[in-house]
This record gives sequence, structure tokens and C-alpha cells, in this order.
Amino acid sequence: MSAHAVTAAVWTADPTRAALARTLWDDGVQAADIARRVGAPSKSAVVGYAHRQRWPPRPSPIGRQTEAKPRVPLRPSRKPPAAPKPVLRPKVAPTPRPPALPPAPLPSGCQYPYGDKPDWRWCHAPVEPGRPYCRVHVAVCYVRRASLVAA
Repeated sequence: MSAHAVTAAVWTADPTRAALARTLWDDGVQAADIARRVGAPSKSAVVGYAHRQRWPPRPSPIGRQTEAKPRVPLRPSRKPPAAPKPVLRPKVAPTPRPPALPPAPLPSGCQYPYGDKPDWRWCHAPVEPGRPYCRVHVAVCYVRRASLVAA
């Protein structure tokens, strides 16, 4: 058995020391001071004994404050701030915008582009009915699935 176990058994088994510890605990004395007065091995021994005996917990020394500080709200109040007074400015007539240009007309023939920027051009060959491209470019642009699978 260790020296701490022998010392712990001595101070908790003695009813006068245990009663003194309880009295000091209720008076708010620090656990380290209680341990020195009753012969406990450490302040943790006193706190553990108080927990096992179900003594009332004490407020944390970290949270103690000598004077109450006013609480600062964490979020702004829900009341919207007062609207600033409007600044009166003279009314100015808006400048008229030029009318938008109509879209460029599409070419009358095949719309397949040739070339690259800036020198590109349209094919202009006669188109297939219902399609925007000529017969050659319809074959290039519209590929059947069967020919994709077979390839």
C-alpha cells in the first residue's frame, strides 16, 4: 500500500477530520487549504471525497466576479436602425439611350463556318429543307448512332 493510500485512509476514517473538512467545504475554503488542515494528501483527494460523499458543489473560482459587469448584447437588437433623413437632390432627366441594334441577319445559305477568327466566313451553299446546313455539312454535323457504334 502506498503512503498516499495510508494517509487517505487516516483522514477519511477519522470522523472529526471528515466533519472539519465538510465544515470548511461549506465555508468556501479552497480545497488545497482543506487538505493541509485535515492532513489529506492533496486537494484532489478532498475534491474526490466531497464528490463521493455528495457534498453540494461550489461555484467555480474562475467564474467568480467581485462586481457585476453589464452584459454586452452578442447580437444587435432586432429593431432596425432609424432611417437617415433623405437628401433632396434636384431631379435630372435621364439621358436617352440609343436604340438597340437588331441582331445580324443569318446568311441565306449554309450556316457552317469556315476559317478562324478574325477571317472566318459562312459556307453559303444551298441548304437542305428544314436544316441550317447544306447536304455535305448535314452529313458532317448529324451522325447516326449506328455509325458511331460501328466505328
